[in-house]
Amino acid sequence: MKPKVAILQQSEAFADIWEWLCKEVEDDVEVQLLRNGTPLREFALVVLSAGAAEREALDWLERNDLAQHVPVIVAGIDYSRRTAMEAVRSGAADYFSLPDDLSLLRNAVAAIAYTHRHHDDAKDDLGGDPDQFMEIVGHSDHATRIRAKIAWLARYSDVPVLVTGSGGTGKESVARAIHTHSPRRGPFVTVDCTNLTGDNLADEVFGRAAGADTPTHAAKPGLLDVSEGGTAMLDEIGRASTDFQDELLALLRRSRVRALGVGPLQRTSVRIIATTSHDLESGVTDGTVRRELLDELGIITVHLPDLVERRDDLPALATTILKSVAAEYQLPVSPLSGEALDRLQTHDWPGNVRELRNVLVRAALLSPPGQLVTREVEMAIKTKADRQGALTSAEGPR
Repeated sequence: MKPKVAILQQSEAFADIWEWLCKEVEDDVEVQLLRNGTPLREFALVVLSAGAAEREALDWLERNDLAQHVPVIVAGIDYSRRTAMEAVRSGAADYFSLPDDLSLLRNAVAAIAYTHRHHDDAKDDLGGDPDQFMEIVGHSDHATRIRAKIAWLARYSDVPVLVTGSGGTGKESVARAIHTHSPRRGPFVTVDCTNLTGDNLADEVFGRAAGADTPTHAAKPGLLDVSEGGTAMLDEIGRASTDFQDELLALLRRSRVRALGVGPLQRTSVRIIATTSHDLESGVTDGTVRRELLDELGIITVHLPDLVERRDDLPALATTILKSVAAEYQLPVSPLSGEALDRLQTHDWPGNVRELRNVLVRAALLSPPGQLVTREVEMAIKTKADRQGALTSAEGPR
């Protein structure tokens, strides 16, 4: 039985495109053109045809819980990155500007057939070791949408992804989950763009050709050589030099890379996932981020909310983290008391899930066997606050 895709027409725009799309994918997917008011949860994918009325379409999406149950793509005419980001934050799996993104939209719809055959349960269950992806545990709207987005992105094993969010929200976990559930069988490798600058970063990623420095200099493989057939995660891409960004842009456009020195162009098959905790649009304004690179990386974006925005996930997160801590330190599993959980709920968590894990590690190590009570949790939070205050005093005002 073919999977069903709904084109929800909220405007008269794109009528010719939808007619063309129905014919393009008719062998694998059943496409239905619908109007508002039709039940949509039975569909494998919903395409929201917004035309020029993107704002009204996003308002409609925010008012409904459809995106929690079915991937929703918004199709409009605005090519700006801001509109795409607003669509994702409103719950959309993606945003395509037509007619420019027509081939991408066709691929997205056609991919539903593959998903129907091989990933029937992917949207609700990513599988694998839950500890490996603990930052995305939970049942809030945010967590549900992130897991659905991961399962969705895993199907597009060649498309670059940009993962955004504050420090400690789980950007690397999301990148790993996308790789793990994709068809790619090569390794997942990471490089921190903040620790390497200039030619050092280019060396690390692209490698260095034989004879680049001296005639006897041996060739040095780069990250892309090591991760062939897999995924390369570039952490804090906004910190990379503009020269490196130019090289990366060339890679994304040509799927070819040249080692530093006199190396020839080599074809490569590596998926690029970039992460950032900073506003890359501001980087474009001040000249530290290439607009063209941001457009290439931002074809598909995953934004991770701060923990304070998903407090409903705290009980599930805490339980998962405590089980992981017990296994790591060979401790008995100590459940949280109701009062201790209430204390976690009232904390602001500026360090997000990373801070939550650190607090629970300290609480588990400080407490006697049995239930973790408020006193241990309070001591763990206070220990972190005292340490942070000492660091701030030592460094002076900033």
